[in-house]
Amino acid sequence: RAPIPAPMPWTHGGPNLVRETVELPAGDPPEWAEVAISVYALNGAQTLNAVTETVGLGGAYHVGIEVYWLEWSYGWNFKGTGVHVVPIAQSKIGKFKERIPLGRTPLPPHEVFNILAELRQSWRGEDYHYLRQNCGHFCAELAQRLRVPGTIPPWVTMLAD
Repeated sequence: RAPIPAPMPWTHGGPNLVRETVELPAGDPPEWAEVAISVYALNGAQTLNAVTETVGLGGAYHVGIEVYWLEWSYGWNFKGTGVHVVPIAQSKIGKFKERIPLGRTPLPPHEVFNILAELRQSWRGEDYHYLRQNCGHFCAELAQRLRVPGTIPPWVTMLAD
């Protein structure tokens, strides 16, 4: 069984987030390389979600991607990046609803954090739009770049799509 590495350093706003590398063991990714999506019911959307979920249209949700002990998401920001990080299942944007495993990433922590550094540059907060460019779109791109086998269930982003 592979040892769990210490959490990687985070330099806020810097282009080079990771200064050291941790290689994954050969073979299948270890358990600690699991990626999941955290789904939150948006604050103030309980009535809307009660109706839309009943008729199979999903709901008004906030989502984040859990990878290497942190949860990453995207939202509006007046200036700078819209990508933000919170402890897993601790977003203040809504009430935690559920965790959906997406599988394990084959990428070591330093590669994941380098991807996140790129996304922090390209996903600007002022570009956020609740239908065209939102947390669901960000999480879909991040999951794809993490090369996980699972995908975000359609009901999670159905209202925005």
